[in-house]
Parts: sequence; structure tokens; C-alpha cells
Amino acid sequence: MTKCVTDQILDSIIDPSFPSMVLLSGEWGCGKTYLAKNTLRPKLESVEAYKSTNYLSLYGVTSLDDFRDKLISLRHLSGQDKGRNLSIFKNLAGNGAKWGGDNGASLAIGNALTKPFRHKLLSKMSNCAFIIDDLERCSSEQLISEVLGECLNLVENNANLAIIVIANEKQIENKSLLEKTFNDKFYLTSSAQSITSFLESKYSSFLDPSSIEQAVLTIQSLEMSNLRVIQRAMQRYVPIKERFKKITELDEPAASNQTLDSVLRICHAHYELGCNIEQIFESSNASNIDSEPWKDRPEEGELLRKTVRNTKFTTYLVSYCLNKISIPDDLVDGFALPVTTSPVDYISSMSIHHFSEKDFYHAIDETKQFLFGGNKKPFSKWFRVLDSYFYLVQHQFIDENFEEEYEQAKEAIETLGFFKHEDVVSDRNYSPMRGFDIKQTQTLYDNIKPHYERESAISSMDDLEKRFLIAWSESSKDIYGSYEHRPFLHQFDLEKVVNSIAKKWPLEDIGVFGQFLRSRYQALNSNEFVGEEFLFVRDLDAKLQSALSNMKPSRRRGMVSELTGYLRVAMQYIDRTQKDN
Repeated sequence: MTKCVTDQILDSIIDPSFPSMVLLSGEWGCGKTYLAKNTLRPKLESVEAYKSTNYLSLYGVTSLDDFRDKLISLRHLSGQDKGRNLSIFKNLAGNGAKWGGDNGASLAIGNALTKPFRHKLLSKMSNCAFIIDDLERCSSEQLISEVLGECLNLVENNANLAIIVIANEKQIENKSLLEKTFNDKFYLTSSAQSITSFLESKYSSFLDPSSIEQAVLTIQSLEMSNLRVIQRAMQRYVPIKERFKKITELDEPAASNQTLDSVLRICHAHYELGCNIEQIFESSNASNIDSEPWKDRPEEGELLRKTVRNTKFTTYLVSYCLNKISIPDDLVDGFALPVTTSPVDYISSMSIHHFSEKDFYHAIDETKQFLFGGNKKPFSKWFRVLDSYFYLVQHQFIDENFEEEYEQAKEAIETLGFFKHEDVVSDRNYSPMRGFDIKQTQTLYDNIKPHYERESAISSMDDLEKRFLIAWSESSKDIYGSYEHRPFLHQFDLEKVVNSIAKKWPLEDIGVFGQFLRSRYQALNSNEFVGEEFLFVRDLDAKLQSALSNMKPSRRRGMVSELTGYLRVAMQYIDRTQKDN
């Protein structure tokens, strides 16, 4: 569907018989913007006449002159003509542009351009295209009319200039204006193929083929077509998926498919059907969907019944999907996830009565191999299995000497590298208050736990810092998954961080990291979770400001400058938080 729409738009624009201006319409979330940026824009740029293709959102545009200035800025401050045109604008814009670089020139255009000069620049636009998004978000119907009139004037009077306007036309009152303005109109709907392509292109690093197949099956069964809702669901699913790797007993394939299916259903019920937390949870656990509160709204009840099917959602999962809580530490119990079962698991849970005599002793052999064979043991699981094993020895289920077994366990845990380092805070079975049935197990646990915690924290943070210094994108998945409400930045080497940002990071990562910092400290109680980072943020800003003074004008300098802007906003949030507390 998207390929067909893209080709039709190109054919319409290239056709010299009519003005090159078309409307791409569709419901909210159907993928109009995604199509424009990822498919339509590259295809336009492959056409000689439209190599300079620019994207502009009308969100926040307040006047016709504001719109014109943005067009001029995009056309003349980007692409091959940027260097030549930038000098012109700097002369017009004065010192504001001189000291502010490219961004200064852009911001000063509106103040510098007189109306005659603005119109002259607009009249000379040629060999370019504009994708103008969010028409319905203009501040008034009058502004919509003015913007469309300006667009039509440009394509009718300028050579090789094309304009594609993106809008949800249902939200525009003056339908006759659209009919009079556009030569062609294309309506976009999401197909199964386009949704699959969207998932594969955007989330292939997180989804294996089985997960993509599961997602498509769920989406098709619910008849979901809103890519923004699907994207919101994926944004909730990906951090959970990353945590799965740290739960050794999890049946990961089954847990992945179960969770992905549930998250899609919950997001569909909330964002498309308008159901709240209580309705989703109660309906998923109700034996009769036609009961309260749906007896007076049978059609809505039937839609929700179809959505929740026979799936039982936990309150934690529904609350997390709707952004009410962060990921719970106890993922398996909180989200009711499936775990694998092995002979060792049966021994650990003391489910031994169904064993035959032969199978029982086979399970004991595997348990002993798990406890004492080799290194890199999962810390919490090892102690749970040891406690059950000690119980069986102490109560003479098996013929072993308890003191000898205890000494063997004591010697094992003192061996360098015996335990693999885990994130103990997110390990669902880790708890300083956890008790054991056998007191000797508790003694061993209490003796080794402080050392294990310290070594695990150091190992985990060292690995995170190494990847962080390479690029934000190398470490961001773990940070979003494990450190959403935990401090970590203050444990990094500040000088190395500044050096990496100023010299090594991909340019896009610098901006994304700045956005992360801006949102990280926005909560009024952020000091309770990440207060240890506050001083690091202030020092980071000071060091980056110093680094900027030694950087020549460049894209990297501009991005680092943009990052300091995000840091200033972050520090305002920090100041507010510290003042209130």
C-alpha cells in the first residue's frame, strides 16, 4: 500500500500538466509522517529536480510570515547552497548570527528580512520540494487557508517546485478549501505489509522473526492500523525484553511472545478503545464480559472482549503499559511470566514426590553438578538450590554427610569467579531480607553477599561505562532497561565522558542524550531516585562549555552547543527539585 501511494504521489508531482501540489491524508497514526520521511523523501531526492527536499511541521507555526521564514530557512540554510546563502543571511542578521553560528542565522532571519526581500527569496525558490506536515495543527482555520494559498502560489509561479501537504483532513472544517487547493489527494491506510515493514525497519534489533510474527498476528487479530499506538506498545515492550536476559530461569521465547501479545492488547484497549486501567484489568479477569460495567454498552464490551480475549493481565502489567509505574523488580511474578522447569528446578522447589526413584537420583546428580561443577553460577538461584539440597541432606532424603557438603559449598563460593556478576537490584530473587530454611545457607549467603554486591556493581558499571564512552546508542538500551530510576552517571569518569562527546560520539547520539537528560530530571521527586547525579550534570555542563571554546564552527560544535542547552533545562529542573525538597 505505501509503495503504491508513494509511486502515485511521484507520478502526480512529475506530471507537468498540473501544479505540483498534493495532499496526503489519513487517520491519526496511520503512518503518514513515517512514510513521508522514510520512503517519500528519499524517492523525491532521487529525482534531479527535487534533490533538495525538506520536511517542515506546521506544529507551532503562528503566522504566515513565520511559515515563510521557515521555508526560506530550510531552502537556503541547507544543502549545496548553504555556504553561499549563509553569508548573505549573516550580513542581514548581524551580530546575533555572527555569534550564534548557523543556528543564530536561522533564528535571526525573521527579524532581519524585510517583506520585499522575503518575497524575493520565495520567488526564486526552484528545483526543490517541501513536505509540509500537521496542517490540522495550525492555530486557526484562517492560518490553514493562508498557508495553503501561499503553497499554491509558490508551485504555480516557481519552476520545479513541489509541495506535499500531510493532514488528517477529517480534522479540517473547511473541506471545500482542500478541494479547491489540491490537484490530487491520496488517502493512506496501514496494511499488514506496511505494519510488518515498519516493525522490521524500526525494531529489528529487538525483535527476532518469531516475535515479529507474533506481533503481526496480534495486530491483525485486533485489526490495529494505528502505527503510533503500535509504536507506543513497542516502547513499553522493548525495556521489558532487555530485562529478560538477566532472568536465568525465564522461558524467554514463551515470555517474549506472551508479553508482546499482552502489551499490544493493553495499548490497543487504552489508546484506541479508550478503556482505563480498571476496565482493562477487570475485563481480562472477568468470567462474563457482559456484566458491569458493560451491560448498558454492549458494543464497547464486545470490542474489549475481543481485545482481551482469554488473556489474564496483572495489575502491574496494565499499569506499566499505561505509564503509571516503572518496570517492577519482580518481573516474573509482576507480569506472570513463564519459567523453564528442569530437574534442578524441581529440587529447588521441593517438588520431588512425583519422581520415580531413578529420576530422583538423576535430579540429585544434576543438582550436585549445578552446585559444585564449574564457575559462573547465577547468585540467587544457586543459594535457593543449595538451601533445598541442604534440606534433603539434613533430613536424610539422600545419603550425604552434611558437614562435608557444607565445607564444599563454603570452599566453592570463595573461589574467584565462581558467581557470574548480575544486576542484583533487578534480579527478581535478590532481597537482603530473604530467609532460608537451613541456617547454614543463610550464614554462607550473609558472608558472601556484600563482596558479591560490590564486585557485581563494579563489573556492571565498568561495562556500561565502556559502552557509554563509545556512543550513547551502544549503552542506551541497558540504561533505559535497568537505570530508568537509578543513578549511574556520577560513577563515570567526567573527563572521559566530555572527551567522547566532544570528539567521538555520532552526532545524532549527542542530541538524543540531551533529550534523555532533559526528561530524566523533570519529575518533582527526581532527587529521590537520581539525586546522586545532580553534581555530575552541573560539572558536565561546565566542562562542555569549556570544550566549546576550543572547538571551531562545525556540525559537532553545533550539536555539543545544543546539548548544553538541554543541560541548562535539566539544571533548571534540578534547581526546582532541590528547592522544593
